[in-house]
Amino acid sequence: MKRGALALGVGLLLVGLVPGLTLAINPTSNLDQSAATGATGATGTGGPLLAQTFTAGRGGLLTGFDLSLAVNGMTSVTVALQGVHNIGGNMVPDGIVKATWSEFVTGGSSSTPSWVHFSVPSEPVVAPGTMYSIVFDSGAAAAFGPPGDLYAGGAAWSNPQGVGWIGIANLSDFGFRQYVDDVGTV
Repeated sequence: MKRGALALGVGLLLVGLVPGLTLAINPTSNLDQSAATGATGATGTGGPLLAQTFTAGRGGLLTGFDLSLAVNGMTSVTVALQGVHNIGGNMVPDGIVKATWSEFVTGGSSSTPSWVHFSVPSEPVVAPGTMYSIVFDSGAAAAFGPPGDLYAGGAAWSNPQGVGWIGIANLSDFGFRQYVDDVGTV
């Protein structure tokens, strides 16, 4: 009996000494906002920046973001978290980078999307009810989204040749999933 109580006490002590981030839940289990993927695509090939605006549902550390992308081969995709501002009644990326990161994306088809996870290295803080934008240069990858406007908290945007943000005619949102760790910020 004493040996069991001692083992339990030592185990609890060791758990208490483990850093908080080690005990954190898998970042992809902290889903906050999302829009389904779909068969409608917009390509970033040729230089236009693409963006998905979203409204954070809860506050905390932005730990990751998934995009629905398709590529035939391999390409590097650079992603940046930005704020938004109002241009002509549209909430579009403001150009102020809060965090940036990139991933290599590989695939066997430029018309079949799959989820690509981007871990946010600096984990910036997002506030609930605040709109942000994920701006990405998709390289040779195509970004896909659902038909129709299924996500009311943001929109898909394109910035061809840096002339300004415009809506994408056949796509209201890109397929995305956004993850927030609201435990690590307490």
